[in-house]
Amino acid sequence: MPGRNGQPLREAAKLLFDCDANVLAVSRRGRKIADMADAHYVAVAPHCIASPVGTIASAHVCAAVPNFLALEWHGMSVPFWEDMVVGFDGPIIEDGYMKVPEAPGLGVDLNEEVAREYARPGEPFFGE
Repeated sequence: MPGRNGQPLREAAKLLFDCDANVLAVSRRGRKIADMADAHYVAVAPHCIASPVGTIASAHVCAAVPNFLALEWHGMSVPFWEDMVVGFDGPIIEDGYMKVPEAPGLGVDLNEEVAREYARPGEPFFGE
């Protein structure tokens, strides 16, 4: 990762900064890294391997990053992926694009019925 171990970002030989979208979402450090990348004309392309809730949260974060390029996404092989949220009008990803929901919060809710149906046997369901 550029900037690791004190190496200045401008000395990094990357034109694209790739990190986990959750790093940008949950920490000031992540946003600081994105801002530093922007100051050096480096695009940000976060990695996202998450539920639809996590992916939509990532889209909210990416919408606030001026040097955002693309969100790497890995949910297409999960047949029930889109069914895991309620409150989204239409497909979550269409023609390679996502609409950022405008409703309060993330704009979607977890479909607990679907999540329970596909939960791994023996694993706790959100602390239950």
